[in-house]
Parts: sequence; C-alpha cells; structure tokens
Amino acid sequence: MRILIIRFSSIGDIILTEPVVRLIKEYYPNADIDYLTKPQFKQIPALFSGIHDIYGVTNISEIRKQISVKKYDLIIDLQGKINSFLVRKFFHSSRSVSYNKMRLARQRIVHRKTGSIGSTVALYLTIFDKLGHGSLYDKQSIDVPSKLYPTINLPLAAIINQQSSILLYYREIRKLGNEKIIAIALFPGALHKTKQYPPSKFATLIDSLSSDRYRFYILGSASESKLADQINNQTKVEVENWCGKFDLYNLALITSAFDIIITNDSGPMHLAAALSKKQLAIFGATSPRLGFKPHNEQGLIIQEDLPCRPCSLHGGKQCPLKHFNCMQQISSDKLVSAINTLISKP
Repeated sequence: MRILIIRFSSIGDIILTEPVVRLIKEYYPNADIDYLTKPQFKQIPALFSGIHDIYGVTNISEIRKQISVKKYDLIIDLQGKINSFLVRKFFHSSRSVSYNKMRLARQRIVHRKTGSIGSTVALYLTIFDKLGHGSLYDKQSIDVPSKLYPTINLPLAAIINQQSSILLYYREIRKLGNEKIIAIALFPGALHKTKQYPPSKFATLIDSLSSDRYRFYILGSASESKLADQINNQTKVEVENWCGKFDLYNLALITSAFDIIITNDSGPMHLAAALSKKQLAIFGATSPRLGFKPHNEQGLIIQEDLPCRPCSLHGGKQCPLKHFNCMQQISSDKLVSAINTLISKP
C-alpha cells in the first residue's frame, strides 16, 4: 500500500502533522508513506519516523517530473487549499481525505473575539474519522491527549555520528559549567512584527539574570540577525548571535542541547515543543485560541489577556491600534519568574 501525505507549509504546521504520520504507520504498518511539501521544508518531515520518501515541489509540473510514476492508494491532504486539491486530482488516487480547517471559526476568533480552537493537531486527526478509525480523543476536550502531541526524538548519537558539522556549536553550549543554557529564538522576521517580543525587553531580561548562573544564545534566520544586534547593543554582556548559522535539520539538533528555549509564536516554537524542551512561548497579536499553541508539558505560555487579541491569524507588520500592548505589557520580570518556574521543574 502506498500513502501520500500533503502539507506544503510551513515549519510549525508541518511539525503538527507528526502524530498523523505516526498513527498512519500504526494503522497501516506495511504501507510506504511518502510526504509532499515545499523544497525549503523537506528537512522537517525528515525528523519524523516512518516516512519512506520526501518530495519538495512548488507546482504540478515539478510533480510530473519527480513522482508522476507513482500510484497512491490513499492521499491525505493536510493542507486543504487549491494546490493540494490539484495534487489529489493529478494522482487519481482510489481514495483521498482532507482535514477540517475550521476557517470560519478562526475568522470569528480574529474578528469577533469569540470561540476557541483547542488544537490544530485535533483538526488533522479528523482524517481518521473519515478513514473509519473513529475518534482518537474526547472531542469535548480542549486539547488532544499528550500521547498524541507532536514528538521528535533526536538521540545524541545522531548529533555525534551524522552531524559533525555542528559539533563545535553543540560543545560550546554543553561545555562544563553550572549555568543554565537559554536560547532566545527570534523567529519570525519583520513580516510578522506583531509576533515579536521587543528586543529591548529581551535585553532587559538578559541583564536581569546573573551571568554566572545563566548563559544566553540567540537563534534565528539570517533576517533576524539585525534584531540580535539590537539586543547586543542594549545588554551589559555580549550574547552569541547564531542567527543564520543552521539549516532546519541542524536547528533541531542544536535546539535539543539547550536547557530552556524562549520563543515567539513561530515554527521553532513548535520544534522546541516537539523536542519536549523546557520552553517559554510568548504570544502577542496571535493567540493559542486559534489552535496553534505548543503541545508541550514542559512549556509555559506567556500572554496578556487583552480585548483586542487576537488581531491577526498569522501576525502583521504593525499593531492596528498603534499601542502594541499585547507585547509591551509583558514585562521582563514576568519572563524571569517563568524561567524560575521552569528551572524548578524536574
């Protein structure tokens, strides 16, 4: 049996499909499971177990070149847009299913500030109802059970034996010392500025914590390097700027080395959650009520309960009301308290 899973973008949404891959392998243990995404995201499903082939394409013509010879018995559409619909039609599979995106519910949350979606993972899992496997969780619950959380396992051997190119970075983080090693992940970039915790507040946070007890590193894409420089320009001690140093696979490996990860609402937020890292997830213009909260028993969500939130599904370039209170009212002291809470956890 051959099964194709489609999710073109983006990092966080792809990570949230991991439970589907895991359960498909459980229900169809002898099946070959292929994954179709965009080229820049191929390294994310490579972190999952149970996948046979991963294809990165941007249009139907590339599908014709790469995988047109394959015949699929089942296509699982976890994108739910016109491009994935065309892929389903192209392959003429004997069966295909798509998940319930709940677009209208998300629009109500943003525009009317009413309602809540417990989990995008729960929406993905609706495909199993359609496949006749029944419900996998209590639909009255606000979340899926922890056994269905996205999970990525990266044994240390994978870092040492297969990814020697990042050993220097890994050893730098884990060098002998009693400090707690904290990563500040600055994703996303300026396109979604209302999802960014202000650099000045990160600088205050760093200076609030003793340098002999805590060591900070800054992660991000190359586009976030200027934000890292802004933080360094305002701190008493220089913090390592590792923006743009890692591809997605190596980002996962290096993330696994930190004691605590601080993230905005972003793909790397879901990556840290899937790695079960101790985590602070900061929400501003967006909201966990839209279904994109990190699934992590080791994590804490930091947000302000304001009547104007959420003002956007994916964040924007500026606050519509010009005050940006959703981030400005989250004090660095609140983050310090949350970090202390995480450290006290076993």
